[in-house]
Amino acid sequence: APQPTEAQPAHAVTASPPPTAWYKSPAVAERLEVERRQLEQKYHVEPAVTPRGQVVFRLQPKSGYGKLVFYLSCGSGFPNRAPEAFISAGGKRYPLVSPGLNDWSVERQFVAVADELIEWTAWSLDQYVAAAEEALNRGDYREAADLLTVVLSINPRTPGAARLLARAQAPLRERELVG
Repeated sequence: APQPTEAQPAHAVTASPPPTAWYKSPAVAERLEVERRQLEQKYHVEPAVTPRGQVVFRLQPKSGYGKLVFYLSCGSGFPNRAPEAFISAGGKRYPLVSPGLNDWSVERQFVAVADELIEWTAWSLDQYVAAAEEALNRGDYREAADLLTVVLSINPRTPGAARLLARAQAPLRERELVG
């Protein structure tokens, strides 16, 4: 006669959090808390969790580029998997890149990556001006204005940016007056 096999208790099957709650596992939750505390020393930090389970830190430097707002986002697999970085303009995400993100390892800290991202973003302002000009040419004034606001927050003397921002804002002001 076959012998009954011992059943696994139900809680053993669900011991790890579901994929959308990956950030609730104790080791990851502790790491995210350490990252937040370190970021708060240099940045205004607003953490959030998206419906898809991404942990997103909205960051704004406390000094220097104080008007710049950018985001670090991490998902399941963090801290082994690198976070993503982006700025948001006109409802679109524009990825930010840096060697620290490309060479991510568990030992890296968000605050070091954030500092480096600001430097790299400052070096790539011409790309944002070009993207803003493209948005302006296709009539997406909000996206152009958002991008140019980012550019001018990093370097108020970026050639042509203030002029383009004025071109982008004029139609937006007209809509506000008419609306």
